[in-house]
Parts: sequence; C-alpha cells; structure tokens
Amino acid sequence: MIQRTFADFQRDPFTGQYVNAGDRVLSVMKSAIDENTLIFDNGRGFAKAVKVHDCGSDFVYQIRKKCINARGGAAGLYEFLQREAAYTTGGFFLTVCNKVFEYMS
Repeated sequence: MIQRTFADFQRDPFTGQYVNAGDRVLSVMKSAIDENTLIFDNGRGFAKAVKVHDCGSDFVYQIRKKCINARGGAAGLYEFLQREAAYTTGGFFLTVCNKVFEYMS
C-alpha cells in the first residue's frame, strides 16, 4: 500500500481565502481479488476500485471515465505511483488520486 499525507486546503465561503482544514491521507492499494484493479482511498472514508488496462508503451497513464489506461496495466501504474510518492512533493501521485475521485464515475 502507498500512503501520502497532504494538507487539505479548502476555500472559506465567507472570506474567499484558502485555509488548511487538516491533513488528508491518500492511499493506493492493489486489489487482492483482481490483478487489474487498484483501490484508491481519499482519506475521508471513501474508496474507489478502478480497472486499469494495459495500453502498451504509448503513454504513462490516461484517465478515462470508467477506467485508466496505463503502461504495464495496474502493476505499471502502481510502480509509477510508488516512484512518484517517494518524492517530497508527490505531485503526480496527488494529481492521479484527485482526478480519480473528481473525474471518474
């Protein structure tokens, strides 16, 4: 399991300023049932199981409405996220997790 803690900035409706509402722990796990599925947890009690298809070697990942296309399938995307989470900013890790919860149905 990969876990990263990020500050959770939310917009104050009265002042319009962004305030830190606490820490948010994002995690990604491999599914024990299906090797082509990753489970994303947004740290607020909501988890989403996402199918990951192998796209060959065209691009690292591409988020679709129902699935993610990634180089190497679920294992390739998991390894990519593991490498990105090791960096101090974790930018791609945060981007992928946010897009999974905001864009995918």
